[in-house]
Amino acid sequence: MSQRVRIGMIGGGQGAFIGAVHRIALRMDDAFDLVAGCFGRDPENTRVTGEQLGIDPARCYPSWEQMIADEAKLPEDQRIEAVSIVTPNHVHHGPAKAAMQAGFHVICDKPLCISQEQADDLAATVSSTGKVFALTHNYCASPMVREARERIARGDLGTIRKVYVEYLQGWLSEKLEETGHKQADWRTDPERSGPVGSLGDIGTHA
Repeated sequence: MSQRVRIGMIGGGQGAFIGAVHRIALRMDDAFDLVAGCFGRDPENTRVTGEQLGIDPARCYPSWEQMIADEAKLPEDQRIEAVSIVTPNHVHHGPAKAAMQAGFHVICDKPLCISQEQADDLAATVSSTGKVFALTHNYCASPMVREARERIARGDLGTIRKVYVEYLQGWLSEKLEETGHKQADWRTDPERSGPVGSLGDIGTHA
């Protein structure tokens, strides 16, 4: 890898939420250059998002499959080195596996995927390709969480017998999915969010 990592993003276009958060993190780390992307299923969404981000239009792809295939054909010193996956939960497994098989490292938003079978398959792909697969459990770097971990490791709190966790959100208390709300639409659909729903999507933070 070069000193700065050339990265492509799958998802995170207009109307998305977590993609912008990942882009902020990329800038804060100041170790990545976002040079390619497929920012949504709608090619126009990708075009507009890429334009706003200053990405070469030739590297704003209409599908994640084309992005991975075309980037893999570029000279090694030009193509992306890693892929950031910021899609709804059901679109984690396919892009992650394809990216690693094409020779790219992967940074994937949580949760890992929506079934044990998909998780096992990704683990096998990591082993067979030797690529880095990073899952963004974003609270693991929280100072409060790290302090709690250190106290537990030192034995300051004795034997932990119970953990009580809250992650209070109220925005889905109304049926926003019936109004065309993009985020509510997939999060309330078990086929896309996963069979455990909010436990997988929000509970994973615990």
